[in-house]
Amino acid sequence: MSQEKPADGHHQHQQQSSTGLEAMAALTDQVSRIKVELEHSTTVSPATSHAVPEGSPSCPQGRRIGYPVIWVHLKDTPGFFICEACYNNHITSSSLRSHFEAVEMTGDPPVSCSFWLPRIKNALWPEALQSNNIEKLCEFLNRLVEVRPCNDGAEVEYSVGAVVYRMSDNDIEGFIACESCYELYVAGTAFEGRFCRESLQGPVTTVCHIGYPYTRQSVARLAKLDDWGSFVVGAYERLVQQECTGTAVQADSREWLELPPGVADLFATCKTCYMDFLANEAFANEYISSVPPPGPNHQWSCALGQLSVKWALEAAVSQQNHAVFVEAVRTISGLQACTSAGITGGRWFTLVSDCSKFSICQGCYAGAIKSRGLDHYFAEISLQPEELQTPMLCSFCPSAPRYERLCQKLFEAYDTGNFNAFSAFAVKFCRVPLCPRIGALQDAKWWGYEGVLFCEECYYDFVSATTLGNDLPIKGVVYKEYQMCQIWSPRMRGIWKEVCEAGLPGSAESDSALEEFKTFAAERMSIYDQTIRQIEFLKQMQQIKNREAAFQGVLSIQDQGISAIASWGSRDHYKYGNNSIGWWDNRFGAEASRRLEAMSSGFREANNMSREMIGLRDIWETVE
Repeated sequence: MSQEKPADGHHQHQQQSSTGLEAMAALTDQVSRIKVELEHSTTVSPATSHAVPEGSPSCPQGRRIGYPVIWVHLKDTPGFFICEACYNNHITSSSLRSHFEAVEMTGDPPVSCSFWLPRIKNALWPEALQSNNIEKLCEFLNRLVEVRPCNDGAEVEYSVGAVVYRMSDNDIEGFIACESCYELYVAGTAFEGRFCRESLQGPVTTVCHIGYPYTRQSVARLAKLDDWGSFVVGAYERLVQQECTGTAVQADSREWLELPPGVADLFATCKTCYMDFLANEAFANEYISSVPPPGPNHQWSCALGQLSVKWALEAAVSQQNHAVFVEAVRTISGLQACTSAGITGGRWFTLVSDCSKFSICQGCYAGAIKSRGLDHYFAEISLQPEELQTPMLCSFCPSAPRYERLCQKLFEAYDTGNFNAFSAFAVKFCRVPLCPRIGALQDAKWWGYEGVLFCEECYYDFVSATTLGNDLPIKGVVYKEYQMCQIWSPRMRGIWKEVCEAGLPGSAESDSALEEFKTFAAERMSIYDQTIRQIEFLKQMQQIKNREAAFQGVLSIQDQGISAIASWGSRDHYKYGNNSIGWWDNRFGAEASRRLEAMSSGFREANNMSREMIGLRDIWETVE
């Protein structure tokens, strides 16, 4: 956080199955066998094999796992998975374990655990155990596929007939729960009878109020206690809070909380973020109200609006250790915020491995790395004086290249206890240019076939792990000319997977599928030339047209002013213009009208180009 203590002494603050023992033995053997295969495929050197502190894995809950891992799922319920922690803690010793099977997921697409959801964990699963019948749980999961997920606090337009719920007695006027949140958090609990279906009289744009993190956590916690009154009070308090923007606001425009004096004096969080991220945690009572100074001159920013602080909080919650969070925010609170504009000066860190193009700021180091006990795998960078004067972009900033992949790899390293998963990725890809996607690269390495090339990033990230990855005629060849990558899109990657599955490399089936792939790629490039290149040209022309039209509009206003002045006191009875632009008292009025017509014509032509681009984009989508 970039904060300074102001002169008034207050801080400026910156979020089918067999049965019995045979089934259990088969499932356990299946899990163990796949785990051994995975461990063998990710063998690391002794120096990195214990990079992450060991401990029992915990449920990732809503976090999506984007790396290879073993999941368990209920047979005949595709799309719903159970993590190893939930399986071991709740299912492995139950009489229903034979209904589950292990499956290895690659992480593409990422998946998350479903078992932790309150409706499943607290209602349907206990009911299944009691009745020794899994059918109701299966029916619920298969029906849930048809339910639109909640938009998590974002406004959504609900049409007439949409399934939404309200409080039966209108304890909170206007409180709305979407179908997904009702089914997952309310139904099957003591609060189910407190809600009823809302009959919409017309389209309504609103948020799902259970979609707020605080309200979801509260309904799950308080429904167990059948404490409706406390839920209503808390839900209303959260509903009336202003949403956190993560930017500086007038301090006295909202409520704030902070840590006691002397703990972390520059830290403060808005009431909204406190409720969403802290109020339902074990250390919620560590925070006290903060009284901000009045007036527009006092601007505060919410600490939890910073990603580095959220990293630290996640680590503290995972470890159930509030001291981890306090130590991190003591460091982060006095620093410049990590933004897309970069940070000038400060302390920077990189991997102990040779990875010069990977660097993280001190705030992200404290929040994401040190809080997880990974600091001994990083070293501080010695910057030259001139480097301290140039803004640097942190590799953990959301606008940085490969930010999402780095986050996935960091979680993988921490979850699996294998830090090499993160360091190997960072070291390899910090030297690899970004895929140009729909653009082109010059003077770069390429893999693939003549006419069908794969960039270095896509080769290492995707192609190299496929069965045909080592049988490419073009391997790491540098092309001086501009070239385009043809394997970055989900469509092309899906077709490539089909080629790899067609048969063994070199077989007739594989060769036939490969030729079809090349033919489609050539057709795709032909359509690209006819559409995307034309779209880029039209964009440039549209910009020119818009600029010219706007310029004509400015000149028209000027001429209108001159015309008004020239007309004052004029005795000239001659009229200027024509039937198209009209007749005017002087040539300035005629010119103003002509320029106004030119402006309108220019904007119309620019709008026509937009329609043409939409049509071209639709053609491109047929192959993309």
